[in-house]
Amino acid sequence: MISVILTILKILGLILLILLGILILVVCLVLFIPVRYRIEGDYQSSKATVSSRVTWLLHFVSARILMEYENAFSLHIAVRVLGIPIFDNKKKAAKKKKKESKEAGYNPEEPSPDGTDTEIQAASTDNSGNSESNNEESASWQRSDLEELELEGTKVRETKGEESEILESKILESEILETEIEEAEIEEAEIEEAEIEEAEIKEVEIEESKNEADKKSLFEKLYIIFGKFMQFIENIQYTFHKLCDTIVKIRDNLNYYLDLLQKQSTTRAIGTCKTQLMRIAKSLSPQKFQVNLHLGFEDPAVLGEILAVWGMLYPFHQGRIDIVPEFGQTILEGDILLKGKISLFVYLKVALILFFDKNIKQLIKQIKRSI
Repeated sequence: MISVILTILKILGLILLILLGILILVVCLVLFIPVRYRIEGDYQSSKATVSSRVTWLLHFVSARILMEYENAFSLHIAVRVLGIPIFDNKKKAAKKKKKESKEAGYNPEEPSPDGTDTEIQAASTDNSGNSESNNEESASWQRSDLEELELEGTKVRETKGEESEILESKILESEILETEIEEAEIEEAEIEEAEIEEAEIKEVEIEESKNEADKKSLFEKLYIIFGKFMQFIENIQYTFHKLCDTIVKIRDNLNYYLDLLQKQSTTRAIGTCKTQLMRIAKSLSPQKFQVNLHLGFEDPAVLGEILAVWGMLYPFHQGRIDIVPEFGQTILEGDILLKGKISLFVYLKVALILFFDKNIKQLIKQIKRSI
């Protein structure tokens, strides 16, 4: 029993070691294998093209971006893994257009005829068959119509009497409503008169209060003016003291930061940051570049000045920027090639150096202390 458990634990341990090894291998591949890129650009007359390719791990993952501009801008992005396309915006757009065209060209089935003409014909045949029987029954219908007319005449006479009674009741109701309306109008007039009297009383009270306010003595008015003047002076003194305090605070902060910059730990921290930033810039800069220009101006002096600057900068570009001059006409054509690689290990190394540097930690603490 114990041997079985030990073998199971051994198998589980081997599986965990294999998984851990695969994870370490993937992390090392991501960190140490760089992402390579190649960018090519071309400009001729009114057509501009920029093509870029990004690969990783011997084209295990590759991506291509193509941008073109000639009367209209177009963009093509394609991503492949092991040569298998997993994303392509052109194919996606083509599928979408194909689907829309299919939906636009779809014709629903025509509705089937409802057979109304046959029904009309059947109805006409039935009517022709029944015409003879209708002639025989017309005489009996006429007699019954006369009897119904007599009954209706009696009903009309009865309804006229009922209508006269209803009219009388409506007249009485209208008279009652008129009396109620008159009473309501009288009440509203009394309410309006009461409101007018109240408003007049309020106006009288307001006038009396105004007269009392105007009767204040001149000494009280001068006292109020003097109090406002003293408050204004106190506000000026407060703002002046506040301004002085801010100036003193700014002076102290400037002295603190100047002393901080003069410390050896601060200079070492700034030097470390500068070195690491240069390392990042170097890793981002292309390892190979070539620029070919076909340049021309109508004024030869302008072209001569550009060529003079190009010659002075030769130690920097070392012939990687080539200019073919064209005198007498304005022209701008050319192409560019950039190749390089980006490794995540460089950025991880820079982050670790900056994080564990004692001088940088001390500088950050001193800056936080001043804040």
